[in-house]
Amino acid sequence: MEAYRDFIYLTAVLVGGIIAWYSISTLLSRIERKRAKRIRDIKRFEPVRTDAPGENRTEDARDSALKGLGSRFSIIRRTLLSLIVLIWLMLALLPFLGSFPKSVLSIFGAAGAVLVGIAARPFLENVIAGYVVTFSNQFRTGDTIRIDDYYGTIEDITPIHTVIKLWDWRRYVVPNSRMLTKEAVHYTNRESLLWALLKFNVAYDADLDQVEAIAVEAGRQSKFKTGDEDPKFWVMGMGRESVECWLAVWTKGPLDAWSLRAEMGGTIARKMRDAGIQSHSYEVRQE
Repeated sequence: MEAYRDFIYLTAVLVGGIIAWYSISTLLSRIERKRAKRIRDIKRFEPVRTDAPGENRTEDARDSALKGLGSRFSIIRRTLLSLIVLIWLMLALLPFLGSFPKSVLSIFGAAGAVLVGIAARPFLENVIAGYVVTFSNQFRTGDTIRIDDYYGTIEDITPIHTVIKLWDWRRYVVPNSRMLTKEAVHYTNRESLLWALLKFNVAYDADLDQVEAIAVEAGRQSKFKTGDEDPKFWVMGMGRESVECWLAVWTKGPLDAWSLRAEMGGTIARKMRDAGIQSHSYEVRQE
């Protein structure tokens, strides 16, 4: 009778393990297909609009991102399968643990705790953080962010670290455990719209109405502007020698926002020079 109960128990554990693995595998496949579709829909993988030397830069980046995605989910599958097998073995051996000496179990348990706590802790922290980053949608491949004063696009998320392609094409590699604790500015939003903000200063004797007309017209004529709303002009600060002005224009995303700020900055600077508008006041000191 006891042998029959053990057989039923082991069968239930085996069936439960198979069902658990099938459910997890199906869920992972669905998530992977969704992530792959999003990567295929990304038009550019750079934080700045540029025609870099070479051909098929976007296709190469897309292929690399898809390959990295496949490798990441392959590692996740193997890790979860190993974890399920380990849990299955523990559950299968649970009825028979009473026959093992407690001292032996204590030694193995202590040795395992020391190994995990000392040798593998940093690795496990990054792996667990990589899983959280992968499934939380906090950061995704192709997202444009600013982190640690670096501006770039997430090129790859591995199980251990995240690779960020900076605006000058350098790579900034961040351990996944830090990605969960660092503050970051996210430029890729759900609405696919972004305010492109340009800040500049003018002297106190400048005609602010003229400055506003120059700034608004520069934003209105930009090819990177989107929508029918006119650019917004605000006076946002008064310093010792100048007035701080802000100009905000709607764009379709971080690529256009970068290009629009650069274009507006050059246009406003040239028109202000031609109009004799100074960027700050000059003090004449009496000796």
